Amino acid sequence: MDSSEASRLLQARISQLEQDAAGEKDQEMEIEREVKRANRDLLQQVSKMDDMQKIEHLMRRSSELLADMRRLERENQKNKKRGDALQKERDASRTELSKTVGLKEKLEKLCRELQRDNNKMKNENKELQSTQKRNNAAWDEKFASLLSKLEGYQEEKDTPKKQVVDMEMDELFRVRFKSFIEQYELRELHFHSLMRTKELEVQYHLSRHDREKKNAEAEANKARHLQNQVGAFTKTETELRNQLNVYVDKFKQVEDTLNNSNDLFLSFRKEMEDMSKKGKRLEKENETLKRQKEATTANIIQLAEERQDWKRKIDAADKKNEKLMSIIQQMQQQGRKVPRETPSTVEASTVEVCPPDNHGHGATEGEGEESEYSEEEGEEEGLSEFDDDTEEEPQPSEQGPPRLSQFLDRPLFPWKRLVLGFSLGQFVFESFLTFRQYRVLQSPKAPAVLAKEVSQEDFDKSQAYGRAKAEFSVASGLWGQIVNFAFIQLDVMPKLWSWTGDLLLKYAPTRFTGEISHSIVFVFTFMLIQQALGLPTKIYSTFVLEEKFGFNKQTPGLFVSDIVKTNLLTAALMPPVLAGFLKIIQKTGSQFVFYTWVFTASVQVLMTTLYPTFIQPLFNKLSPLEDGELKTKVNELAARFKFPLHELHVIDGSKRSAHSNAFFYGLPWKKHIVIYDTLLEKSETDEVLSILAHELGHWKLGHTTSLFGISQAHLLYVFSLFSVFINNRSLYSSFGFHNEHPIIIGFLLFSDALSPMDTVIQFLLNMVTRAFEFQADAFAKGLGMQTELARSLLKLQIQNLSSMDADWMYASYHFSHPHLSERLKALNWKGEQAVTSEKDDEGVVKASGRDEL
Repeated sequence: MDSSEASRLLQARISQLEQDAAGEKDQEMEIEREVKRANRDLLQQVSKMDDMQKIEHLMRRSSELLADMRRLERENQKNKKRGDALQKERDASRTELSKTVGLKEKLEKLCRELQRDNNKMKNENKELQSTQKRNNAAWDEKFASLLSKLEGYQEEKDTPKKQVVDMEMDELFRVRFKSFIEQYELRELHFHSLMRTKELEVQYHLSRHDREKKNAEAEANKARHLQNQVGAFTKTETELRNQLNVYVDKFKQVEDTLNNSNDLFLSFRKEMEDMSKKGKRLEKENETLKRQKEATTANIIQLAEERQDWKRKIDAADKKNEKLMSIIQQMQQQGRKVPRETPSTVEASTVEVCPPDNHGHGATEGEGEESEYSEEEGEEEGLSEFDDDTEEEPQPSEQGPPRLSQFLDRPLFPWKRLVLGFSLGQFVFESFLTFRQYRVLQSPKAPAVLAKEVSQEDFDKSQAYGRAKAEFSVASGLWGQIVNFAFIQLDVMPKLWSWTGDLLLKYAPTRFTGEISHSIVFVFTFMLIQQALGLPTKIYSTFVLEEKFGFNKQTPGLFVSDIVKTNLLTAALMPPVLAGFLKIIQKTGSQFVFYTWVFTASVQVLMTTLYPTFIQPLFNKLSPLEDGELKTKVNELAARFKFPLHELHVIDGSKRSAHSNAFFYGLPWKKHIVIYDTLLEKSETDEVLSILAHELGHWKLGHTTSLFGISQAHLLYVFSLFSVFINNRSLYSSFGFHNEHPIIIGFLLFSDALSPMDTVIQFLLNMVTRAFEFQADAFAKGLGMQTELARSLLKLQIQNLSSMDADWMYASYHFSHPHLSERLKALNWKGEQAVTSEKDDEGVVKASGRDEL
């Protein structure tokens, strides 16, 4: 390429770049004009609209711009892909070109090597030719000298003196000459073969040189073609990059416009979300107001019905008054004497019974109307004494519960301090009882009834275990008090209720934001928080305390697995039960007591039936008891008392603990007996049979049914008291619920307020269960299993490291079973001397485990 052509191409390239720059400036100016024109049109369109139309127009316009932006993004992506493909082709072409150039260089290098080899071979040929000439000249000289020698020898042959010597010399010369001729011929053959080999190598290298030269020319042509393609690709790439830059600038301007519209749209969207949240909150408040309205309407209807009843009663009283007046008149006409007080009394009652119309019709609520109704009821009862013909029964007064609820629902009633005081008082009292028990657990000697049955080592270990549990109970109780105090003083419950409500409004569908869904989420969250706070004490109890005395068999994996399974079961079973409970209260209103009691009792029966079959297998393995002496004797014992035994199971209790136990479950017509594997391992057959006889005694004597009836009576009592507290505004307000009064919150607060009464009921229930245990022991004793039962109780006591002795106050408060000393005395167990049962003056069995023979 000459210089003129190069300058011409350079000028053309410069002019093309200038045209491209001018085109880009024109495109930028065109884009700015379009943006200004679009903004002007948008302002003109928006100026004539109201706010909602502006929002709709901006949303529509933003969606159109978003669609255009996405279309440009797609085109941009396509151009990027095309540019990437061209870049890849260009890179491939450059790679191929570099390979070609490298191959060309290799061929040139090979040609140079071949030329050096040819020159070397030529030099060698010249050297060989000169060597051959020198050798030929040397051989010629040798032949000439030899001929001269031969001539000399011939001359010497002519002399007869040297004939014999000449013959020997001729023979020697002939042999040497013959060997020399043979060597010469071999040398000539070797030289000709070398020359032939060199000629073949020269021909091979020449042919190879020609072939490589042709390949180099072909690669050069290919390289020129690829270079032309690279130039074309470079030109196309430049054009595409210029076009891409234009699109990028347009996209940036569109993106800026869209961002402005998006900012406006986001602000409107945030306002709409706030309005939506406010609307949901208002809907929730509306639902609350609706419920309050419905309750108020129901109260008004009830008051109206009562008013109609009182009207009918007033009419009846008027009729009675008229009848009395007619009777008095008749008596006066007949000449009978009427007591002086009677007319005045009747007149006063007439005045009191007939209230003014405006007062009777105008009052709908308040204390005035209630007092009016009570006075009217009293007057009616007074009049009924004088009327022998009237058979209308007086209506029962309904002022008791309202008056109690009004008394408890007073402003500024100190519910929070009351609950904290109850909780603290209960903790102090229980700590006092634990201190009394701790003093007993420091005794170095076992009770007399156990002195010959328990070794000193087992007794010391039992005492140490009891002291460790007492210390842990005080520490865990103190931690519980701290948590409870923090929850109440920091108003955790209202904050958690508000947070769960916001969570439902934000993430849950609208139909799942009612009180029932809110209560389910709140209760589950509250349970998880309580579980997390109680986890340290649970871990310490399992992996430190129980582990120290050899009872823990749980692994950390099993511990975590149990927690996860428990939470999953709670998440599956709690929502329907809680939803049913709350729905019943919402539907039945003030008449919820009976319906909730029936529902809760049904759930208890169902869970008692389903737990061992479906839930307990998730945590433990139940396997049938193997055939043998124990199974045969248990079946015989069950058949003897017509116990509806369906199956005997063995549970792998050793997977978690070394403690032993046995129980039965099932419907009245289908019972299952479950025995812990630890009990089978550590007890003999007769001892296990005596324990099952004790459990059978509970069934035969109706203890299970009695305890179920007691629990249902307690449940009915709880729901009846809850009906007094369910609308207690002061209770809600004391704990931070000023505007909302959820049912589940009321029930939880009511449970806290009821805790002292529950403590008293639990104390009385412990007395009942201890009496039942004595009766079941007496049942087993009546079957002739006195000795076996006593031995089994002693073994269980030693294996479980249960307390060998107890303070009487601590045992009365905490123990649902009699102490071992008491049970052995009741069984007349004979160690060294007979032991009689110990009763107080009133015939109630004491809970004391102290040895007071």
